Amino acid sequence: MIKTAAVALIATVIFAIAAFVAAEWTKSGSTDVVNASEKSDAAIAAASAAKTTSATTKIIPQVAIGSFDNGVTKYSTIVEVVNTGETDATISGAFYKEDGNFCPVAMTTNLEGQATFTGNLDQLTLPAGHVLVINAGTTSATTPASGILGWGRLTATGAVSVATFFEVRDGTTNALYSRIGIASSRPDLSSFLIPRVHTRSGLDVAFAIVNTGSNAASITATLKDAGGATLANRTITMNGGTHQALFAHQFFSLSKESDDRNYQYIVFNSTSPTFAAIALAFESGTQTSFPVDALQ
Repeated sequence: MIKTAAVALIATVIFAIAAFVAAEWTKSGSTDVVNASEKSDAAIAAASAAKTTSATTKIIPQVAIGSFDNGVTKYSTIVEVVNTGETDATISGAFYKEDGNFCPVAMTTNLEGQATFTGNLDQLTLPAGHVLVINAGTTSATTPASGILGWGRLTATGAVSVATFFEVRDGTTNALYSRIGIASSRPDLSSFLIPRVHTRSGLDVAFAIVNTGSNAASITATLKDAGGATLANRTITMNGGTHQALFAHQFFSLSKESDDRNYQYIVFNSTSPTFAAIALAFESGTQTSFPVDALQ
């Protein structure tokens, strides 16, 4: 089942907000060294303030919690946010189901002020050098009776690093089967490429797509071979805030592919810059991170 396999699409990303003011450095000549220094200091201070107050949003295009095979295995999602700056950072977020409604599963954090939340993570302050950890599916209290798929959105100010990964464990013994992290996504993609390697015997690439906007938007996916020839083409329309996770062969309804290893790629294009995406390759239960390359 596609959702059972594609639940492993989670995220590792490092993002930074940078700003600088260079004009002030060149306004004064050599006869006004003190004034130039003062302006330089002001420019640095302004850049630091902008870096602290500007907000950046990152999307976790796939969140998997619980079991999708009647308890044989179970999935958990872990997000680690690090304040790499020298001042406090503010962080807020939300986690959603595939239909865009808030995720009904409780999630835990390592912070005393907000040890648990459901769906909406209220704004919190993360001191410099500190780590925020968000867990879902790691305890009985955060594991639903039936597996839930969805996605997440984090908004932060300051110098913050975000890493997201998932774990797959035995449903009875809790033994770890796999742990993998994949880069999260920008929220404003309109054109991007996902490489595909495929064999009919079981190797394929899966991807998760989110329409991060509030309105419905269409996106067209074109599958091409190593020579650039078009093999398949499909356009889908997604409501705002919704999520899909699919294997390439299922997305394009491919049934007569070669047993040999094929190297292909998928190009996604939309007139709406509201998409986020992530990809993963699967073969015989082994999962490997795959890139999503923004083209715009």
